[in-house]
Amino acid sequence: MNSCTLDQTTRNEGKTTDKPGKSVIQPGDQNKEGLANVPDIPYTTIPKILSVKDVVEHRTALHGRQVTVKGYVVEAILGEEACPTGQGGNIMEPQPQGCAQPRVFLADTMDKTRDIKYDLMILLGDEQSYKEGQPVEIKGIVSASKVAVVMSTVVF
Repeated sequence: MNSCTLDQTTRNEGKTTDKPGKSVIQPGDQNKEGLANVPDIPYTTIPKILSVKDVVEHRTALHGRQVTVKGYVVEAILGEEACPTGQGGNIMEPQPQGCAQPRVFLADTMDKTRDIKYDLMILLGDEQSYKEGQPVEIKGIVSASKVAVVMSTVVF
């Protein structure tokens, strides 16, 4: 773990520079990062089924709400991809870095030139079979802020 104090950095004309072997991590501008430049519009009435664009562009209005989103699977991180087995050791044990929660990414189109800022990550509570290009409707709860949005599936 790197920690940094003012003793470990030098300042030249307002810029922070590292001394050899030390790191300085500076936060990004929250007004420019992630979805900050993508519209975030209030909703008065939420439709029964939303497009991916609707979820992204109404993210803070949908925060904490259960919605159904319709789109195409543009990426699926499931099974072995989400939890790769150990290398060189027991193949039945996960790698030391652990397992990621299974997830899919949805978009309104499979077009390779789409704006990927509009791709929606959905964390899956139960692993199902999803394939790239598959049209889906997924119900979940939206978690969002000015700069990010993610959905988690509802498991009953």
